[in-house]
Amino acid sequence: MTPNELLDLVKTQFGVLYLDSAKLTNLLKQSLGAYQDKAGVIRKLQFGDDDTEVDVPDDLLEIICIADAEGRWHEYQASTTAIAVVEQTGKSVKPYTLSYFVNLRDMDIDEDDLPPETIGTLCDYLEALVAIPNTARARQIAAATGIQGDYTSGEELRARRDTLELAMEDEQAIIPMATVY
Repeated sequence: MTPNELLDLVKTQFGVLYLDSAKLTNLLKQSLGAYQDKAGVIRKLQFGDDDTEVDVPDDLLEIICIADAEGRWHEYQASTTAIAVVEQTGKSVKPYTLSYFVNLRDMDIDEDDLPPETIGTLCDYLEALVAIPNTARARQIAAATGIQGDYTSGEELRARRDTLELAMEDEQAIIPMATVY
């Protein structure tokens, strides 16, 4: 599921949506950034059996570590195009595994797929983010037209958002273990 598909799913949760597409896209990007900062996503990339260098992944935010087949931490040298392992003579056992944080904030919202483990929380969080200004606008329209309505208070909506942010923190990615020799 792409971020825009997630946004389309969230839009269906609202009977009337008062926000324009630019505002909705900003809220989508805000939700991706919040998830990246509070929970994070970790991916692993295994080198080829005889390789000591790998291309930089497109979704790389930050390298966590490189470990060999026995879980030993290795130094590395990174350029804009490649990441190379600094082998330890007589101690390194191939293949190597690169662990890194995923950059959700800069992903292509039309093409890139969200990590499956993020979709549920991101959906709930984006819905909460959209509900805050959408409900405020619905209240303004109701007051201007004299229509009576029952709307969730701004405090309740912000409390829901804050609860979801805490849930994101509870989902924090666990940094892989490596042994240093």
